[in-house]
Amino acid sequence: SYRNKLGGFHSMHQLNEVYGLDSNLIKNNIQHFLDLDKNDIQKINLDTSGVKTLIKHPYIDYKKAIAIVNYRSQHGNYKSTQDLLKIHLLKKEDVEKLKPYLLFE
Repeated sequence: SYRNKLGGFHSMHQLNEVYGLDSNLIKNNIQHFLDLDKNDIQKINLDTSGVKTLIKHPYIDYKKAIAIVNYRSQHGNYKSTQDLLKIHLLKKEDVEKLKPYLLFE
């Protein structure tokens, strides 16, 4: 369920974010998890996605979604993650976590 909300796992470390998965269980059974296919990650188009779409992603809360859409309305389409860093609500760590899920046109 969490993998679907994310749009796919891009790192095995994300398994630690799954509610109910114990870190020891992950560590002792890591060989049983499937290899990650980074081509299967579902991307979010920041130039067309609205607030309702953005808040479905676990890394984007309502306030951040509003800020992302407002910034786009004021400054035009996003060119790169550097544009996201201009939004005061988004920290560098937030942008780095989101980076694999973002699509820029």
